Amino acid sequence: MKGFAKRSFSFVLVFSMILGLASCKSKKKDNGLSSCTNVEKQLDSLKNVEGNIWVNEDKKYETLVNLMLYEVQETDFRGSMIVATDDEVIFASGSRLLDIDGNEVTPNTTYELGSISKSFAALCILKLQEEGKLSLDDELGKYFPEYSSCANFENTSKVTISQLLHMRSGIPDDMNEPDLFWGIEKKDSWLNPTLFVNPQKQGEVLNGFYANVDDDTFLNQAFTTELIYEPGSKASYSNSNYWILAIIVEKISGKAYNDYVNEVILNPCNMTSSSSLASDDVTASMKPGGMDVSSRDDKRKRRYSR
Repeated sequence: MKGFAKRSFSFVLVFSMILGLASCKSKKKDNGLSSCTNVEKQLDSLKNVEGNIWVNEDKKYETLVNLMLYEVQETDFRGSMIVATDDEVIFASGSRLLDIDGNEVTPNTTYELGSISKSFAALCILKLQEEGKLSLDDELGKYFPEYSSCANFENTSKVTISQLLHMRSGIPDDMNEPDLFWGIEKKDSWLNPTLFVNPQKQGEVLNGFYANVDDDTFLNQAFTTELIYEPGSKASYSNSNYWILAIIVEKISGKAYNDYVNEVILNPCNMTSSSSLASDDVTASMKPGGMDVSSRDDKRKRRYSR
């Protein structure tokens, strides 16, 4: 699961969990695992109406199928779509975008998940709280005393986990406010004006900026930059909050963030076609009309929100 948050340019709409997605209630199999609709197997039993569009011909789905056909064929919908019950696929399509091999996307193309994955980081934190391994009232100073020499440690160290979760920390957004967080102009960061002219260059720019930004570099800056308001007094969107939460998950669990997400979320839910920000599992390039994610391999994307 992957993606970006809060962009000033338009995103194409994609349904980005390419598993037996729809609603997935728990159905016990012989091995005790929950079972979801298997999209790949069911496509063979559906009618291929054109290109990468498959429909269920059951009369009870006719109205819904016609609505989805209109959305895919008559509007500018870009991406992949799957509509399904727990038992069967109703509609599946891929249109108007290319994958990393230059082919039109399919219902099984893998996309970055975007900031929806922040909910996974939050769930990991709450799981650790449930196990009594942390409290939402814990302050950052408890987990990162090694940064006490940083210029703004006294203030930032008082930010709580709860404030990070609720975007009330006052820590600037490292991605969308690079001038406040990193002290650099937007033109020198990932948020480069040229991206709006040629969005296909975004992966290249991201790699260039974040190639040398590891957790230590990020945390040093997080405890150095000034807060934009008193923690808890306001709310403002900041990707920085969830990068810090992901690091806390690693510190407390003793496991890589990806591994912990797999352990507590993906594997128990039988989400076999999802991953936690690995660097080589995205097959969509989102060309034309979107950002090129096929070449990105930066530290940032392996975290929480891409």
